[in-house]
Amino acid sequence: DPVKFSIGSDRIRWDPVGSEYGIVRPGDTLGLDPSKQIHLEIQCRRVLLAFSPSLLSTIDFCPSLSTNNYCSMTMGQCIKTIFIYSKPFWRNILVDQTDKQGPCSNIFESNYPIALIGLVLGERASYWCKRDQNELIESIIEQYSVLYNTNEKPLQTFVQYWPKESLSKGCYAAVYPASPCSTWRNRTKALVDGRIWLASTEMALEWIGYIEGAIEAGERFAEEIHRTF
Repeated sequence: DPVKFSIGSDRIRWDPVGSEYGIVRPGDTLGLDPSKQIHLEIQCRRVLLAFSPSLLSTIDFCPSLSTNNYCSMTMGQCIKTIFIYSKPFWRNILVDQTDKQGPCSNIFESNYPIALIGLVLGERASYWCKRDQNELIESIIEQYSVLYNTNEKPLQTFVQYWPKESLSKGCYAAVYPASPCSTWRNRTKALVDGRIWLASTEMALEWIGYIEGAIEAGERFAEEIHRTF
């Protein structure tokens, strides 16, 4: 594995950690409840949390975080689908999006591999999370068939259920309500000065909601942590 090779297999842990039972003690340890059958304690002086601010309430902090560190952000619901095809049949076609609405609300193309990326959002995501995956795939094939007037079948399909992930619990990014968006906190500062930092796409200075935003926030806070030693 390239990551284990570059960082070291003794420095990275791939096991699920049950974040909802996490305990953070600044300057002491970062520990996990053994009731999840994963007992892990890491001695550390600095902690960088790489998840959405909407998940802060699932972590037990000792001592507790001040109330102004919590934000009433709303985590959306999204299923991401990738359908790989042999050719980009959708190009130069007049699309009538009124004929077949859903399951996908947003549809993007990918050049490599040649694919359509469809996002199933909101109430539709909640509905399809309870249905069989093959049923969802067939429904999307039907949607694309109507939208693009084609009988093309995907070579391969991938379905990612964000609402079922313990470290996202819904979507690729949480949404700021109107007021907290401008008043919650300075996205350039640590969560707890000199101890705990929160890096996620929501904490980015640009490209909020995208992987580029998560990388920007992570790199920026990693540099800041390095300067504190």
